[in-house]
Amino acid sequence: MKCYLRLAILSSFLLVIFTFNSQAQVIYEPTYKTVYGYLSRLAQKGIIDLDDVVLPLTRIYISNKLDILSYQSGILTPLESKELDFYRKEYILERNIEQNIDLQTPYTSVFKKQSGDRFRWGAYQDNQFSMNFQPLGGYEIESRNDGSVNHHTWRGISVNGYLGKYVGYSFDFRDNTEQGNTIDRTKKFSPMSGVIFTGGIGKSVEYNDTKGTVSVGGKKVSFTIGKDYMPVGYDEGGKLILSNKAPSFPLIRLDIKPTKWFSFNYAHIWLNSNLVDSSSIRPTSPQTGNQFTYRSKYMAIHSLTFIPLKGLSVMLGESAIYSDNIDFGYLIPVIFYRSFDHYKGGIKNNSISNSQIFFQLSSRNHIPKTHLYASFFVDEVRLSDLTDGAHAKNQTAYTVGLSIADFPFNNISLTAEYTKVRPFAYENYVPAQTYTSEDYNLGHWIGSNADQLYLSALWRLKRGLHWKTTFSAVRKGSKGTALQQREAEGLPFLFGNVQSKTDFSSILTYELIHDLFFRAGYQSSEYIGINHQVKRI
Repeated sequence: MKCYLRLAILSSFLLVIFTFNSQAQVIYEPTYKTVYGYLSRLAQKGIIDLDDVVLPLTRIYISNKLDILSYQSGILTPLESKELDFYRKEYILERNIEQNIDLQTPYTSVFKKQSGDRFRWGAYQDNQFSMNFQPLGGYEIESRNDGSVNHHTWRGISVNGYLGKYVGYSFDFRDNTEQGNTIDRTKKFSPMSGVIFTGGIGKSVEYNDTKGTVSVGGKKVSFTIGKDYMPVGYDEGGKLILSNKAPSFPLIRLDIKPTKWFSFNYAHIWLNSNLVDSSSIRPTSPQTGNQFTYRSKYMAIHSLTFIPLKGLSVMLGESAIYSDNIDFGYLIPVIFYRSFDHYKGGIKNNSISNSQIFFQLSSRNHIPKTHLYASFFVDEVRLSDLTDGAHAKNQTAYTVGLSIADFPFNNISLTAEYTKVRPFAYENYVPAQTYTSEDYNLGHWIGSNADQLYLSALWRLKRGLHWKTTFSAVRKGSKGTALQQREAEGLPFLFGNVQSKTDFSSILTYELIHDLFFRAGYQSSEYIGINHQVKRI
């Protein structure tokens, strides 16, 4: 109880400080929005600066970047100019705020398209309050070469807006139903986000996801409490440091950007261990089964990002997974968690937390129109083992990649990545301190003792019409045991039973209007001894 009281006091303290020092409201834009790819390509060409190593970005920040591009339209290609006009219409409410427009008459758009705006299901804005509402829905049919057919439907609602001068809020709910004989129920060995099942019998499965945030702050400092994703890094085939693989989680988040060349990010995240606390097992009446509580599990993560020159960024960060009770030390954004673990008695076999260190390097347009990036993740490393390649007890991982824009022709982008995750990276001999939530990896979806070659080609045919082809080849060895992880001598890469998986896809996507997508394509997956092909419409 004292820990929760401390958290409440800390949160209230931060809210008060930021309320009196903020300059603009904060709403985080979901990472599925296509504007992210647009801004990333233009940063890759050196046209704008973009600090996007920690996502999602705020709508105000995105709107500012689009406004900057509107003054550089002369150096954009004809397609990029059309895309700019399209995306700017999404953020008309943010521009009203940024330009301090006095709305004598409230701005209202209900099931229509106002001048200079996009079609909106429902939007309202006055000088003190705004709300933007839209329903969510979709349908997907999947036909396989064995004759089976799978169906996926989803429906929901999205709402966001601003309160006064300092507060932003957002809400997103999606309810999903999948039906068919060959649906991927667990999505464990897949780049798709993990799910929490809510029902379904026979050939059907149901799951949902709720995200919501309340933020206080602005351009230099913001504080957020909510439930969301927080991807970290530039990896396209799967993010090494923190990804969207696990379902969205409750968190508090602090972002500080005092200058153009430096930013700081901190988050405390509530994870799900899926481990029953035996002391919490209690019978029900009538006797229909026992109730229980899962062991509590948390993550603290913070990072520093430096931008020493245009297009170059360097991130240094640390994370720690701990369990059972909230510890006030991990609510302090600016301490070294590994050292704090030692302070709490985390030496030898007494594990207080599972800590990691990570690095991210990014170079944009130093080679014209090229993005070079590398991620390095250190779960455990022994300097004495660095020269012993085969049996080094170094639980590390890395990704190296490059992307080239407008090559070999305008509007075509090529990407190549390689990722290697050594044995027992992300794992821990204390089950409640593994790098997972809901049993899904928080980092790269391939997990430990695995590598991946990822290639992609994106061809933007016209505004909103994209054709993307991807190829992924994954090798994965055995997970290993806790005893093997604790042994003095490390195990070789890809030890045990090795499985391989290759995926090929070619998908045509058309965003007819904002957030209305049509997709059709072909996918093929091949495993050892298993070969099946998939068509998606």
